[in-house]
Amino acid sequence: MECEDDGWRSVPRGPTSPSSSSSSSSSSSSPSPLPCVPKEPVRKRKYRDTPPTTPSITNEDLLCYLQRIEANYEKSQRQMRNDMEETLKAVKESSKQRFLATDFACELRKVMHERIERLEEQSLKQRDTQQQQQQQQ
Repeated sequence: MECEDDGWRSVPRGPTSPSSSSSSSSSSSSPSPLPCVPKEPVRKRKYRDTPPTTPSITNEDLLCYLQRIEANYEKSQRQMRNDMEETLKAVKESSKQRFLATDFACELRKVMHERIERLEEQSLKQRDTQQQQQQQQ
């Protein structure tokens, strides 16, 4: 492997531990290729020195993402509003039905009470007429 003169130098590849570097194996017939290493001393690489592993996110990407979030938020708000309106309509209808049922029950009670009173009056009249007929006999 050849290194171009771009700030990198070739160094011989050898064992990584310093104690074993003095004892190299003489059985290898061909020299190992030389890897490229930086000419300057090795230092810890910071994030800005390393290329990003993922594609960089642009402001347009962030703007698009934000717009999608806003659209989803608006959609969920509309859905929630629609659900609440439907629930409110159902509650109003239920209340109306309950009111009508209560009103109907009240009217029914009145009618039944009036019928009972008429029946009682009729039964009293019949009893009176029966008593009068018995007295006449």
